[in-house]
Amino acid sequence: MNQLENNNELAAAPELITEKEEDVWRESFIAGSSVLLALMFTATSQLQIYLLLI
Repeated sequence: MNQLENNNELAAAPELITEKEEDVWRESFIAGSSVLLALMFTATSQLQIYLLLI
């Protein structure tokens, strides 16, 4: 506030905050879901190969 009193203007720098505390949980959820999907697709393809060989 001293700047406002001395210069009759106040310099403000806009700051964009894009990270939030809950972002960690969202990233973990997305990463975990990706791993589970990869495991399911791998298991499905291996099952199909097994069934073809029988």
